[in-house]
Amino acid sequence: MLEAPALSRDTQRRLQRIFDRDLERLAATTEAHRTKQKRNWKINKTWAIDPSGAFHNGPAFADYFELRDLVAKRELDFARGFTEALVGYALGRPFGFTDEDLAHEILAAAKTKQYSVSEFIQALVLSRAFRQK
Repeated sequence: MLEAPALSRDTQRRLQRIFDRDLERLAATTEAHRTKQKRNWKINKTWAIDPSGAFHNGPAFADYFELRDLVAKRELDFARGFTEALVGYALGRPFGFTDEDLAHEILAAAKTKQYSVSEFIQALVLSRAFRQK
């Protein structure tokens, strides 16, 4: 596997600030939508947006913050799902059983860097499957 240069600490901090800022914006947007009243001008009706939900056969959540906490509790499952979606998108085809080894390689590489998004992408781009696509 090819080795890519590691990101500098400054670059990692900048990426983390961008990621944190985007999460804060998402949280603010979620809160605004939760409290905002929608209006349908055709039938003159208003209704509140309900941000609550539940996982299939799993726990329920009331808002974005509870959802975030539930996802954080299942870090490995989230990382696996993210990897499968990323592989499917990058290779231009659905994730299949032939991609299992690639997913394990990507997860192993990402785990060494606390599941950094850049590490997922870097491991995928350096993979043979991606280069020969």
